Amino acid sequence: MAKRQRTAEEIYNSNKTKAKVCRILAPIVFWAGIILGIVLLALAIKNSIGNVAEIIQKLDSKNLTGEQVEQNYNYLVEKYGEWMIGRSGAFHITFINIAHALFSGLATFCLVMAVVVTLTGVVFGKWILPIASKNIDQKNQDTVNLTILKNSEKQE
Repeated sequence: MAKRQRTAEEIYNSNKTKAKVCRILAPIVFWAGIILGIVLLALAIKNSIGNVAEIIQKLDSKNLTGEQVEQNYNYLVEKYGEWMIGRSGAFHITFINIAHALFSGLATFCLVMAVVVTLTGVVFGKWILPIASKNIDQKNQDTVNLTILKNSEKQE
């Protein structure tokens, strides 16, 4: 079954609708990307603060016995690792690795996704969709100009 040839008016109206959709979607995509990026950033920060709060809570010597603090310290060393200062000689200080707590897997994933989503929203919302809308409008105008030119040649 052969495709029906569309008329110039049908093509013009179709392109007009596509351009309108692109113009409507551009700010929606932009703001959705910005808002989703902010939400993901907030989740990353919440996760990082939660991890640090967990460390502080588990090592609180005012509310826990020395044995509980020692057990919690060993648990936190397994979970986040240990950071050592002054490894030479007999003098050294060890800490829970706060960097691993701040930039855990979930926090890092949320930060990366926040950047990706925000950049995607900006690129599509501010560049690609507006340019597509302009190109479709220009294509429509070229079609109208070509039709006018053909009609004027037929009349002469």
